[in-house]
Amino acid sequence: MDHEIIIVGNGISAKITAIALAKNDFKVCMIPNNDIKIDKHSSNLVTFLSNGSINYLTGIIKDYKIFDQFESINEIKCEIEKNTNSKGQSVNFKAQSDILGKVVENSVLSGCLLDEIQKNQNIHISGNSKIFKINNTETGVKIILDNDEQISSKLLILTAVNDDQLLDNIKVDFIRHDFQQDALSIIVRGMITDSNCANQRFTPDGPLAFLPYFHDEASVIWSLQKSSKLLKLNNDELKIKLEEKLHKLISIKEITSIEKFTLSMNFAKKLFDKNIIIMGNIAHNIHPIAGQGLNLSIKDTAQLIKSICKYRNIGYEINNHQILADYDYNRKLDNTAYSFGTLALDNIFSSRNKILNFVTSKGLKFVDSNKYIKNKFVNSATGKDFFKNL
Repeated sequence: MDHEIIIVGNGISAKITAIALAKNDFKVCMIPNNDIKIDKHSSNLVTFLSNGSINYLTGIIKDYKIFDQFESINEIKCEIEKNTNSKGQSVNFKAQSDILGKVVENSVLSGCLLDEIQKNQNIHISGNSKIFKINNTETGVKIILDNDEQISSKLLILTAVNDDQLLDNIKVDFIRHDFQQDALSIIVRGMITDSNCANQRFTPDGPLAFLPYFHDEASVIWSLQKSSKLLKLNNDELKIKLEEKLHKLISIKEITSIEKFTLSMNFAKKLFDKNIIIMGNIAHNIHPIAGQGLNLSIKDTAQLIKSICKYRNIGYEINNHQILADYDYNRKLDNTAYSFGTLALDNIFSSRNKILNFVTSKGLKFVDSNKYIKNKFVNSATGKDFFKNL
């Protein structure tokens, strides 16, 4: 079976990429590779979608009104919690003309994308077979599945693999970092003070993000050292702790869901090898401290489509080295900045060094008083400059 493009993975970034390619008349085959089942993912995770990402998605999916149900985020407040090592400091980022973005439930977005894929005749979903081998030649890619089925294409896009041996055959170097942290993803319900304002607090225990998406419901992402006693609290104990931290933001009625996941960084020094492209979490798995993970993946997709279509229109094959190099070059700076920027932020705000804490507090105060710098942060976080230049 031959296709123009194969996408390995079934996460949100894989689905978005498949839909975007199909919209541009490419024949796409999706291979889940046992990543997750082809269904509506039931995780309690949420994603901050920047305004630029939302505008891009509304241009490629038909059911774009799913975003209307979620509250608009018009302001993000970042603050260092006052403690023995810090006097505390905060900086507010506000929308200039449009919204900053929306916090969206992953399960809702994933389900919407799956519905779109199943109706699209340009997208074929392979069975749940696992990839046994990838042959990456000078002219194309041949995938051999564990049921002996063979699938060929000119271009292969990897967004997820569950076997590191597959990556060993790709000539791309990775930088990896274990944060030695677990993150709690907690869904809380109650009376929210301002459902249009997201909050990032830097506590002595670790970064804590408060992300409202309904008027009475929010996600709390708390990144904690693996040794933290907070990871062992039961629901009632955790509720008391959150009320202590978030009493100005929400009067918590109940905790409805708690999940835990391990934090690590993964950064690819190059985004392609011959006829294989990597994107999404394989290319840049970052700390959730900035809420930009999926937004980076959507930018990857948008840039790839631009690079392919630009060169296809003048007669280039879709796996031409010039196209892949163009994609790699145009995504390198943004991916590098957020990958290592979030690593640096975690190191800075996790430090117990009083001098560093003092300098950090002064730095936030300077940013808060400088309108130009704040606007640059806003334009980057919302994707305004990126999507404007596509």
